[in-house]
Amino acid sequence: MADEGPESGEEGRLRVRRTRSRLVWPDDGLLASAFEEDNGIRTLYRENRGHLLRWPSPELVGVASMKALALNVQVLAIALRIWGQVTPVPKGMSVDWLKKDVTKLHEMLSVGGKGKTVPVYVDSWGIKRLATLAMRRWKSPIAKLRDSSLHVLFDIMTQAWGEEAAEPEPENDGDDDVIAEEDAYPAAEGGSGVAEAPAAAAEDTLDAEIQATQQQLQILEKLVFKILAAPQL
Repeated sequence: MADEGPESGEEGRLRVRRTRSRLVWPDDGLLASAFEEDNGIRTLYRENRGHLLRWPSPELVGVASMKALALNVQVLAIALRIWGQVTPVPKGMSVDWLKKDVTKLHEMLSVGGKGKTVPVYVDSWGIKRLATLAMRRWKSPIAKLRDSSLHVLFDIMTQAWGEEAAEPEPENDGDDDVIAEEDAYPAAEGGSGVAEAPAAAAEDTLDAEIQATQQQLQILEKLVFKILAAPQL
């Protein structure tokens, strides 16, 4: 992917660059540095044995759910804050941008300075999908949210995009960008519920994508093992 050159202008430490027509990313390495400079993120990475994100169970790795979102508020807060500074509307994060910066972070924090492919892949796609889920739930009835820690993410998005976020134009960049939409959220226990079928359908789609990706990764890992085990000529 060829860059078209840097854009002028700064906001604090933030610099942006244009990578595709009408698609703007934060500056190279900005997200990786923000993660690396955060003591909590470094501790989290060590405790997770080389993974940035936490998941409710091994069977649910990569599945975007409200429970997974609540487990990763610290990571999502940093990513949303940086992404919100360069995108004028609530738009899905570029997975190509995430892969580059997450790879750099893994290189910074891993022994030997080299990250592993699968953790980088899971962390990159995980941040993208959890951030998209957060955007979808942003305008849900906040008073009914069970986990008050999620309010931190909603405050960040409100600061970046305002109470009445404008609808973005669709981007045909082939990067699976998802525009945040209003989405229902189940009421707190004892309260009146609201329909959550759209949310369930969205999460089912994400689950299917993750399962297909995991199958492809298993096939790829087996192929790599065969190549490494083959006698060298």
